[in-house]
Parts: sequence; C-alpha cells; structure tokens
Amino acid sequence: QKIHNMMAGVDACGAHVQYVLFLDANVRMHRNSVQVLLNPLESDPNTLLSTGYTIDVPAQGASIWPWVMCLFRHFNLTAFVSKNSAFVWGGVMMMRKADIDRNVCQIKSRWLQGGYTEDLLALGCATEGRMATASPLQALFPNELRCDITFEQAWSFLRRQIYVLSTYGSRRICAYHVFLQTVLVLGYGLPILSSLAALLTWTCVLLTPAASWQIICTTATLSCFQMVMWLLLVVALKLHMQASVKLTAVLSPERPTICTAHGRYSTLFVSFICAATLIPIAVIASLCSRSITWAGVTYRVQSGKVASIIRPGQPASLQEQQQQQQQLGVRSD
Repeated sequence: QKIHNMMAGVDACGAHVQYVLFLDANVRMHRNSVQVLLNPLESDPNTLLSTGYTIDVPAQGASIWPWVMCLFRHFNLTAFVSKNSAFVWGGVMMMRKADIDRNVCQIKSRWLQGGYTEDLLALGCATEGRMATASPLQALFPNELRCDITFEQAWSFLRRQIYVLSTYGSRRICAYHVFLQTVLVLGYGLPILSSLAALLTWTCVLLTPAASWQIICTTATLSCFQMVMWLLLVVALKLHMQASVKLTAVLSPERPTICTAHGRYSTLFVSFICAATLIPIAVIASLCSRSITWAGVTYRVQSGKVASIIRPGQPASLQEQQQQQQQLGVRSD
C-alpha cells in the first residue's frame, strides 16, 4: 500500500524532477538535511539511494512500552556505523527519479510485483546490483514517542518490524533475512536464557545441602560476571541515547533538545528484559504465520511476496469474492 502511494508520487512528478525524497510524516528534518541526502547521489553515480534514521526517545511519564520500542530502534542504529553502511530506512529515503523510471537493479519491478517493504527491497536491489547505499551521519532525526503507548501497540510495532524479514526479492536476500532472524533470536534470547539458567543454578545450589564450596564459588563467579555484563549493557544504552540526542541537537540548535534524564537505568534494564523476551517470540510468530495486520489491513505473504491484501469488510479470498458476487447476481469476468 505504501509502495503504491510512493509510485503514484513518482508518476506525478514532472519531467524536470531529478531526485525524489520519500519521507514519513513525523520526521523532523534539520535545515540542511535535503542537501546532506543529496550529496552522495550527486558525487557517486554508483549510489542507488541515500537514507537516514530516527532517534526515538519516549516522552516524560511514559510507561515501559514506549521504551521497548525505543530500544529496538537504538539497537538498529548499530547498522548506521558509516557513510556507506548496508542499511536503509524507508522513513527517509532519497533516490534519482531516473533510476526508478529505468528500473535500475529491478527496484521498481520488485516494489510493484508483490513488494511489502520498500526499504529492505531497495537494500536487496542495491546489494545484488553492487551499488552503494549512502547513510550520512548527519541524517539522524529526533522523534519523541507518545507516553500512552500500550502493550498491544508495542507488540504490534515489533511484529510489523520483524515481519518484513519474511519478505524478500530473491533467494540470496531470503538467506540474508534468515540470518538476521537468527541473530535476533540469539542476540536477544541468549541473555534471557542465561539469566534463567543462573537463577535455576542458584536454586539448585541452595536446595542442595551437600553442595561443595567449589560449586558455590563457580556459580557466584559466573553470576557476578553476568551482572557486570548487564550493567555494562544498560550503561552503554544510556550513553548511546544521550550521545545520539546531543548529535541531533547540534544539527538543529534552534530546536528544544529532547530530554533523556527520565531514562533511568532501571527503566532501561526492565525495558530491555521486555524487548529481549518479546522479540524472539515475534520472530517465531513471523515464521509460523504468513500474514500480518496493519491498520486493519491484513497482508498475506507467499514466497517472499504479498499474495493477498484483505481490507475490512472485504472477502478473504478471490473465491469468496466470486461467491459473494454470484449471490448478489453480479457477473464476474
């Protein structure tokens, strides 16, 4: 749906238009952001697109669920490490209009032929076409999340973000997405599993009167090491968030700086526990279910492409639609 709206905008552009900027409505750009995104496309003809990313920070008084969404975004920033990283975000994406019209790297055809997510498809096209994707470090944009986000909204956000890995344009990209899903499950799941294992070990040690001091000391040493790792993780998250917000403040000094003081270490710790629990479940749910509902519209994916779109009140399949037409006395072509 978003892709077709994007293509409608491209088709509406006049012949004099050279570049097209796809931008989410809630992105707060800096004064020179357009030029920052334009520079890589003008200087390097082998660059397919230029992209940016959002710096999400929950508003003061927010519950734990906006922080879960915030941490997911901040962990994704690890891909935003250089000016030409293998990373694309559909919220800010600039391309040459001629590249889209000429279907360079099959970008237009993959979007229109069952495409679900414009950014990962564009990244796959650039990778297979051996073209670069520019990610200027100045293209980071602050965004303050609402404080009234519920668990259902946070879960829907994680499901939609991870579901895109079920879509792909080729077998090579499919294999890469499987790798990313594995990284998500292991990267978020192992800390939780190791903590549960440590808790179970301590329970067994305390309930065993004959436990030797060697077992107790080994368990205590491993537990202390794990606690240090958790502490370093939370501190790194806090420092990373502060540094990211300071960077956006430097880029737009005329705007009020988003406050991060309310992001306490305890809040970050609990939100990471929740995220690390939910994200592996979301990956498994995406593998088990080929459909996702977004804003009331259900998308069903088959072989990496959108096979059907079911809107509210619309029959769930073509067969049901034809049966409904026959019941209404409408002739189907």
